[in-house]
Amino acid sequence: MANKVYKTKPTAQPGQVVIKVTGGWQIEGVATGKAPVTKPGSKKTTTTTLPNANPTFKPPSSLGVSFEIPNNIATKYKIPAGTKITYSAPSSSTTGAILDKTPTSGKALYNAIIQSLPKAAANALIKQWYGSSTFNPEGKDATKVLDRVFQSVNDVTKNTGNTNTLINYGTTGALQTIASIPVTKGAKAKATAVNNAATVQGQANFHNQLVQQNNEFHAQQNASSRQAAESNAIAQEGITVGISQATANQEASAFGVVSNYLQTWGLQSDSSIVHAMIMKAGDHVTDTDAILNAIRGNSVSGMGPAADAALKRNYDANFAGLEAYNRSPGAVHMTETQYQTYTQSIMNVSTQYGAPMPNQKQIGELLNGHVSPVEYQQRVTDIYAQVSNADPAVKAQLAQEYGVNQKNLFAYFANPKNALETMQRQVAGAEIHDYGNRVGLNGLNTGQQNQLADMAKLAGTAGNQGLGYGIGQIENSLLSASKDTALTHSAPGANANTVNNSQLIGSQLAGFDGTHQVAAETEVMRAEGAKAAPFEKGGGYSETARGVTGLGSART
Repeated sequence: MANKVYKTKPTAQPGQVVIKVTGGWQIEGVATGKAPVTKPGSKKTTTTTLPNANPTFKPPSSLGVSFEIPNNIATKYKIPAGTKITYSAPSSSTTGAILDKTPTSGKALYNAIIQSLPKAAANALIKQWYGSSTFNPEGKDATKVLDRVFQSVNDVTKNTGNTNTLINYGTTGALQTIASIPVTKGAKAKATAVNNAATVQGQANFHNQLVQQNNEFHAQQNASSRQAAESNAIAQEGITVGISQATANQEASAFGVVSNYLQTWGLQSDSSIVHAMIMKAGDHVTDTDAILNAIRGNSVSGMGPAADAALKRNYDANFAGLEAYNRSPGAVHMTETQYQTYTQSIMNVSTQYGAPMPNQKQIGELLNGHVSPVEYQQRVTDIYAQVSNADPAVKAQLAQEYGVNQKNLFAYFANPKNALETMQRQVAGAEIHDYGNRVGLNGLNTGQQNQLADMAKLAGTAGNQGLGYGIGQIENSLLSASKDTALTHSAPGANANTVNNSQLIGSQLAGFDGTHQVAAETEVMRAEGAKAAPFEKGGGYSETARGVTGLGSART
C-alpha cells in the first residue's frame, strides 16, 4: 500500500522524515507509535497513527548494492558483516509499490540508516557519522550536514568498497560542516541542524558543545602534528607532510589520484590510511606529492606512529632497496615504475632459463649491487646454466675449490659481491681443467687453467655467444693439441727431442703460458721428425707420429 499523501505538511516522529511529493507530503521511515497530524482544512491537531509505523525492527526484504555499514557497528551490534544500508520507498505515487532502494541523497541516506538497522545500532551509526544520535534531519541547515556525510560515504565506497574508515563524524566531514554553521540566538529560535533538543537553550548549548569539541579536536590534531613533525624533522632531515584546507572535490580528487598510484604499486592495503589522511578532521592533506612521500616513509602521515610504520613496511616490501639505491652516490634516480620494470626483467630471465626466482629483497640487493638485467642474464646463462649442466667432476672441483654446489648455486651467482668475471673464470677453469685431463693434457696448474678460462670468456664475448661457446672453442683447441701427447715423452733407449704440454697447447692457442705460437709449432714439428724416423740411412719416406708425410732426404 502506498504511503498517504498529505495536503498539509504533517509532523514526523523521530526516525521518520517528511518529503515533498507531487500533490503534497509523504512520511517515510520507521516510526515507533503515534504522532500529531494537522488535518487538511482544520486548525486542530489530532493524534493519528502514521504510515509505516512499526515499533518492531524489521530488516528490509532485499539489500541494496552500494553502501555497507562499518565493521565496528556490525561487530558491536552483532549485525552480519556487509549489511547494506537501504530504505523503503514507493516506486511512484500511483503504483504504490514499496521498493528497497540504495540512498542517492543525504536525506535518503539518513532515512536508510533508520530503516536498515536496529534502533540501537542506527543511533550509534548516526552519532558516529553525524555527531549526535539526536541529530535532526529536518532542522535548519541540516541539508548541509546530510549532503556532506552522503558525499563522504559515497566517495569512500567507490574507492574502497566499504565504509570502514568512517569511524567518526570528523572523517565524514560532519564536524567541519557543523562548526561552520553559526549559532542561532534568541529564545524563540528555530531548531538547528545539529540537534533535536526540546528547548532553544538546549539547542544552543548542544551547538556550542560541538563547536568546543571541534576546537579541541583541532588543537589536539595540531599539537600532534607539530610534535610528529618536529620528531620527524630530526630523524628525516626535516621533511614533513604538506597540510592544506581542502574542499570535498579536492579531497575526492586527491584520493582518486593516490588510489591509482596504490593500485599500480600494489599497495592497495594502504588505502584506509591514505583515506584517513585526506578525510580526517581538521586540516586535510590533499597534496598528492606529500601523501606519496608519507607512503614512501619519507615523512609522517599525521595518523600516528603505527600508521607510519605500516606505510613504511608495506612500501619497503614492494620496493626493497629502492630508497637505498636512490640515495647512493652517483645513482640516477629511479622511480617506482622503473623499479617495477627492473623487477619484471629479472623475473623474466629466471623464468626463461628455469633459474630460481629471486624474492623482492634479493632483487633490491641486485639493484644496489648495480647488476643490470643484461648482466643478470649473463649470470644465469654463464654460471647457473653452465654449472647445472656440468659433468660431476666439474661440480666436484667447484665444490672443493670454491664451495659451490647445487644447493647454494643461487646465492653464488646472484650475489652482487661475486664479480661476474671472477665467477666466469672459476667455472670455465673447472670445465677446461676437467676436459684437459680427459684428453690426456694432465697437470694444468692454476695459472694455466685461469689463462685458458680467460681465453674462453674472451672468445664467448667476441662471438657474442656466451661463456659456453668460448669454453667449447678452447676445448676444440685442446683436442687438437692432445693428438701429439705422445711427443711429450720418448721411447726407452731413444734420444729423441720431446715437447711439453705448454708447447702442445701453445701451438694451437697463441700466447699460452708465455709461448710463441710459431716457435711452439716448430718445436712440435721437430719432435715429430725425431720421434718418427724409422731409418737411419738415406732414402725412403720421412715419417712422423702422424704417418708418412712425403719423400725424405738422405740423413747425414
